[in-house]
Amino acid sequence: MHTAQRAGTSSWRGLQTPLGAIILMLLGALAALAQVSNLSTLRGTVTDQSGALVPEVKISIVDQATDIVVKTLTDSRGNYEVPGLKSGNYRLTAEKTGFATFVESDVYVMSSQEKRVDARLTVGASTAQITISGAGEVIQTEGGAIAGEATALQYKNMPIPGNAYSSPFTVMATLPGVGNTKGNTSSPYFFGQTGNQVAEGMDGYLEFTTGGQQTANMEAVEELEVRVETNSAEYSRLGAFNLVTKRGSNKYHADFSYYNRNSVLGARGFFDTANQPVNYNTMTAQASGPVIKDRTFFYFMYNGERVGEHTEYLDTVPTALMRTGNFSQLLTNTKPVTIVDPLTGQPFPGNVIPASRLSPLSLNVMNAYLPSPTLGGPNAQSNNYSWVHPFPSDQFAADVYFARVDQKISSKNSVFGRIGTYFPQYVLPGNFPTMVGAQTRPNYSWVITDTHVFAPNLLNEFTYGGNKDVSHYGVTLKGVTPLNGSQVVSAIGLQGVNSEGLSGEGMPVFNITGVPALQTQGTGGSSVTADSRTYNEAITWTIGKHTVKAGSQYRTSRTQNSTIPSGSFGSFTFSGNFSGNAVADFLLGLPTSSSRLNPIVGRWQTTAEEGVFVTDTFRVNKRLTLTYGLRWDYFATPLFSDGMQYTWSPTSGDVIVPS
Repeated sequence: MHTAQRAGTSSWRGLQTPLGAIILMLLGALAALAQVSNLSTLRGTVTDQSGALVPEVKISIVDQATDIVVKTLTDSRGNYEVPGLKSGNYRLTAEKTGFATFVESDVYVMSSQEKRVDARLTVGASTAQITISGAGEVIQTEGGAIAGEATALQYKNMPIPGNAYSSPFTVMATLPGVGNTKGNTSSPYFFGQTGNQVAEGMDGYLEFTTGGQQTANMEAVEELEVRVETNSAEYSRLGAFNLVTKRGSNKYHADFSYYNRNSVLGARGFFDTANQPVNYNTMTAQASGPVIKDRTFFYFMYNGERVGEHTEYLDTVPTALMRTGNFSQLLTNTKPVTIVDPLTGQPFPGNVIPASRLSPLSLNVMNAYLPSPTLGGPNAQSNNYSWVHPFPSDQFAADVYFARVDQKISSKNSVFGRIGTYFPQYVLPGNFPTMVGAQTRPNYSWVITDTHVFAPNLLNEFTYGGNKDVSHYGVTLKGVTPLNGSQVVSAIGLQGVNSEGLSGEGMPVFNITGVPALQTQGTGGSSVTADSRTYNEAITWTIGKHTVKAGSQYRTSRTQNSTIPSGSFGSFTFSGNFSGNAVADFLLGLPTSSSRLNPIVGRWQTTAEEGVFVTDTFRVNKRLTLTYGLRWDYFATPLFSDGMQYTWSPTSGDVIVPS
């Protein structure tokens, strides 16, 4: 049992057991490297027909995919325990002279699971064999965590269109106790716990806290496991989920799938002037098998997405007369609007602003970026402009690559490595055709895990992993180049902004009441939103009725923000306070408010997280197993590379801001 701790604090939970001293010594001996373990444990008790416990029974656990065998013996109380198993189907064999051989096949073990499989031997020749199947088991009572899981087969059979929803968060929302934050499907919560209390992992290590989930693709996932509550001390958060990627076996497998959704028979949008095309394509290719039989196995997956989609937008822009300063049309409205001269407080004659009073800068902005009406005739004052964005509102192309290799080094040592990449491309719509944004977001994640069995009752697991999430804004894609803020400022003749000479996607922001804001969709520059490394170390030791697991984790995270935020080239709001109409204020060059930013760009923020834990699984008897433990976590204060971070003084209570 444990609770996640606040940043910069620590706490212990008591562990009262005769093994306490041994456990603490073991914990202290670990290098200060909380681990989301990928490995599972099979345990059980062997009895005869009368129910008597049978010691020294030979237990063999065979991975049915790779034929790799793990062997052990039952102890004096007929108990056995086999840790360090990867998720998959296993065959359990129990053998002892004077008894028929017991075989249970298709024992499915989820990742991070403690599963009980008991065996009952009958008197007979050892050449005789009693075989049963564990495929029908659906209820597990071993362990107290509230958990759920979805397998690759369940994902494949879900009623969703093709693999259009390959994100794990969509699948996760179908599991008990899991929900998504309203309007944000990539922010799950478990039994009401928000995302910062959910440990996110893949192949047994934390990587998603700052963006690594971009590489997670359910096409490459064998199992999705969630622990929504009552986590063990092994985890640093109240809830956790872990994705286990597919792996190769002793048999070759390959498949290819293609999915297409189009608008050939689709209806025209209610407000669209024409039927806009949609042509959604996804394709997936997978291959796996042995490189060296019984020893080396591979898995590879490619998932691609190509979306040809047009979206029509309906907006309101100033009429042709208004663009010249003539607002006479407003006098014919049900509620007439009079344009007042801010200098005299009197109406402009005929509601027309003299050409000499029009701001040259405003005219430059209007002529370059605020389009003329295209719908409804010359007197239409609303919904009078339509345009088509020739790209989808999300990525128009993406390529996902996954590769994994599992290697059996010896009967006591195995290792696997996996790399995942995701390369999406976006041309995103702005409020008007010239204000689109273009972005690429390459993502990388990787993991290497070494598992070593020092003895049948002593296993060590070391994991190193990392992820990197990068965004590039203002790039040229498909012949589209977003506006450059520095160039726009120069072209319209705006003074007093961009004193630092920033150059990148963007433009001055003009908020005109009643008209969509004039601003680019994205921001300039690039941003490394996540660059993290994780080191996990865990050791599992079975001593009599106790299985002790102790471990530690050290995780670093770096982020860099080189983006040019909106407002860096100036921001101006026109609300009609001066003349009685926002567009008239804009043409007069009279903003209600104006601002500019001088952002700090290009600096790194770094932080670290360290945790150690110890748990003990105590098998009191066949019907009662106790699991308890303690955990300590430390969350370091984030620091900036330029030293310009503010902090809080616990002695004075002051917030300290650097000069």
